[in-house]
Amino acid sequence: MKWLTTFLCAMSLSVSGLALAANSAEDIAATIKRKTLTFAAPMWDGYTHKDGSGLYWEILKEVYAPLGFKLRLKNLPWNRSMKLMTEYRAVDGVPGEGLDSDYENLTFSKYPLEPEYLAIAYQEGTVKSFDQWPDLTGKVVGMRKGYNLIPEGERYGDFEVKEFINLKKGMALLEIGDIDVLVDELAEIEAVAEKEEIELEQFEITEFVTGDYYYMSYGDGHVSKPLADIFDARIEVLAKQGRLQALYDEWEVDIPEPLAELAIQ
Repeated sequence: MKWLTTFLCAMSLSVSGLALAANSAEDIAATIKRKTLTFAAPMWDGYTHKDGSGLYWEILKEVYAPLGFKLRLKNLPWNRSMKLMTEYRAVDGVPGEGLDSDYENLTFSKYPLEPEYLAIAYQEGTVKSFDQWPDLTGKVVGMRKGYNLIPEGERYGDFEVKEFINLKKGMALLEIGDIDVLVDELAEIEAVAEKEEIELEQFEITEFVTGDYYYMSYGDGHVSKPLADIFDARIEVLAKQGRLQALYDEWEVDIPEPLAELAIQ
């Protein structure tokens, strides 16, 4: 009856594994003594509002608050948010970073937050029409300092990068021809244009999907990996409950394919 003993043992381990997986977020949370978590990001419309609403903030609240954590949500410039997390460990996590980050020693969530959409603005005829990714070979491409939005190489060609502190400066450089192409998120470009009364009709603007995702990022402190593991475990639960889809629908954001697949497993 050795086969039966082996079978029962395997079944027991399987059931135990399922039980552990189901309780993993709670189990991991119990090992973290500090119960106040700090997350930071710029104020992005629809994602990280000052009043604590927005897709990213609300996902973080759904992930951590039920486990007994108190969340501090701060609106800070991107570079400051990342430095406070990576250098000073004063911030536990920053939502919306890509896996090709310029920052080192980051811990990423397994599951993404959002597909990466970007837009390019340019004078008419500067960039040829494209089906997937724009060919920027030989262009002077402007983007905000520290954002590293698109890499040189196979997808976009070899180009010269010119960085600037804010989009207002970038739009000015584009207007006078100091850069050929400006790269950023469409909503950010539109917001700056409205605030500074810049006529976007003078440019061609095209939005495209990069094929990459934005993730939840953490530093390399002793709780960074546990916090990332909690995030992934809770995301699985929330996806299967339908709560994630409801949040993405509420904020009119496309749910990442890996999260949509979780909901039907």
